[in-house]
Parts: sequence; C-alpha cells; structure tokens
Amino acid sequence: MATYLVRRFLLMILTLFLMSILIFVMLRIVPGNIADGGADERWLDLCAGPGGKAALLAGLAASRGAWLVAAELQPHRAELVR
Repeated sequence: MATYLVRRFLLMILTLFLMSILIFVMLRIVPGNIADGGADERWLDLCAGPGGKAALLAGLAASRGAWLVAAELQPHRAELVR
C-alpha cells in the first residue's frame, strides 16, 4: 500500500512540474499583446486548486503588471489555494 501511495505522490509531483513548464513555455510562445499583460489586465485560472499552477501564474502575471483571479469550484481544493 505504501509503495502505491509513494508512486501516486511522485506521479502527481511530476505532473505538476510538467504542467508548470508547459505554462511557462506557452507564455513565451504566445504573441506579445496576449502574453505581455498590462496594468489593468486580469488573468483567470478557473481550476486553481491545489495552488501550484495558480502560484506560478500569479508570479508571471505580477511580473507583467497583471492580476490573477484564481477560482476553484470544489471547496476542499479551494482551501488549498488560500
């Protein structure tokens, strides 16, 4: 049982890491006026839980002068984002 949980945990960490890299690369590829952001621009993350992607996007948005609005439908996952 412990081996299964460890494998599942490692798979989850790897997935989050790869997703973060994918988001970073996509923001570098997207045309400038979409990815550059502006002082009044807001980004929206509708699947924010458990928070790894939201934290990455918040940092990227802040570096571009934009705001990130992170939302999560499931209450137990929303608590992880706070």
